[in-house]
Amino acid sequence: TVPRRRLAVRAAVVWMLGMLLVLLAVPVNVILPAYGVLFAIAIALVTLPTRALVVLAAFLAVVMPFAVGAINRVTGGADGESTSTIVVMLGWYYPFPLWTAFLAAGLVAGRLLIASSRWTLGLIGVGAALASTGYFVLGPIGNRATEALDGGARTEVGLWLLSRLRDGPHSSGMGEAVGSVGFALAVIGVCTLIGGTRLRWLFWPVRVLGAMPLTAYTAHLAVWAAWIAITRAEGRQFDPMDDFRALDPFWPMVLGVTAGCALWAVFVGRGPLETAVSRLAVADLPHRLRRHEV
Repeated sequence: TVPRRRLAVRAAVVWMLGMLLVLLAVPVNVILPAYGVLFAIAIALVTLPTRALVVLAAFLAVVMPFAVGAINRVTGGADGESTSTIVVMLGWYYPFPLWTAFLAAGLVAGRLLIASSRWTLGLIGVGAALASTGYFVLGPIGNRATEALDGGARTEVGLWLLSRLRDGPHSSGMGEAVGSVGFALAVIGVCTLIGGTRLRWLFWPVRVLGAMPLTAYTAHLAVWAAWIAITRAEGRQFDPMDDFRALDPFWPMVLGVTAGCALWAVFVGRGPLETAVSRLAVADLPHRLRRHEV
């Protein structure tokens, strides 16, 4: 009961934070509303057996690319590009029916690694096989079918079905789903392997960012929003996306956010937003449970 309640609170808090970031009008598809929805879905998934999660992840990765594609065709929000209220509230650019496969696969990976560190190499092997299948087998087939459709070919059902195998970024294709799951599993395995050696200290800045992802994500959007506000106050005509990209902000943003998170970790500890969400999640628990959960 306690883990479910914590997940419900986290789902609500992350979703609301996402909607606040949407209001900043930064020209990005904010992922936090989708994460809020996925946290809510996780309430049901955490009680499933590991084998059931494996089956569910495989089923969703294979079936949902077609379902999501059909929904987008019917609603007119192809590939999640619609700006309607419901699309924004659900974070549909990251469609939860498909992304639940990633959630289920992540739960499986976590359980296996907790059970035994011997699963580390297994995750790397399975992940590499899935990534290869998604990106080098399924993806090319779907990409060619998509190019044929975009080139003005007659929209046949068979050709459209094949196009759902594509692997383009945020295409919600089967190639992307299978490839992304595999890549993520392999990376988890590699990171776990490195984490068991002294090499982990070379990656300390990355580990710091991984320990406060909500803070880091929010910070970089807040910086972008501040630049937009300052530029607008100066009365200049500008494009929030193109003009910001023209500043080559990647490395300044990466280094700045990393340095900020590192300093916070050294002098304070846990990330501020992570701490806030955790405390809210256990706010109504008895004191004896609250100390354990936080």
